[in-house]
Amino acid sequence: MTNGADPAWSYLSEDDCRLADLIDLVSEKTDAAHYPYASAVEQNVPIYAELDAWSARRQTRRAEAIS
Repeated sequence: MTNGADPAWSYLSEDDCRLADLIDLVSEKTDAAHYPYASAVEQNVPIYAELDAWSARRQTRRAEAIS
């Protein structure tokens, strides 16, 4: 990565980017187990239903408080 004096002004050069790396990254399958508050995974994108996520967090906190 090419850096200037200020990290906020960092940029990538053409040599820093490889199309094959991007293809590998976007080809990965999303593992639903890594997103416990997601209500579903569609086209490798975790889907969060606001109420469902809130309810799940509340249930987790209750279970932790009991144990």
